[in-house]
Amino acid sequence: MEAALETLTSTSNLRAQYMAVLREMRQLQDHFGLSVACDVAANIITLLYSIDFFISFATMGYQMRIVTISTISICYSLLRLLVVAETCAAASSGADEVRSLFAECSVEVPPLHFSAAGFFYVDRPLLVSVLSITVTYVVVLFQFHSV
Repeated sequence: MEAALETLTSTSNLRAQYMAVLREMRQLQDHFGLSVACDVAANIITLLYSIDFFISFATMGYQMRIVTISTISICYSLLRLLVVAETCAAASSGADEVRSLFAECSVEVPPLHFSAAGFFYVDRPLLVSVLSITVTYVVVLFQFHSV
């Protein structure tokens, strides 16, 4: 009886801590969600502009320095997107593990997801979306440059 009461108390404490983390995450999201959305948008714009710059100057035979700077800018934008998305995805997957522990105890807790001001979720599928946008943009640029 005493062990069951102790388990119930520890589960209750764990749920209270999870809910506190969830409240803090939502408060952070309220404060920084728009900033993250703007940062992701700026990285996508920088990425696409750098690709355009790269294709334009590489096909015209300009100096290698300009092409190298464009390549560095492309890598930097992709790296920034990767870091933000992976950080948010790691936090969400850690929260999912805790949720599965609660599910075993038949305790329901809300999921933890990071969004950019409610516009989109910041996680690994965001990287796939950005990559598909980039590939589509590059295909269109090559079609215009070949005409």
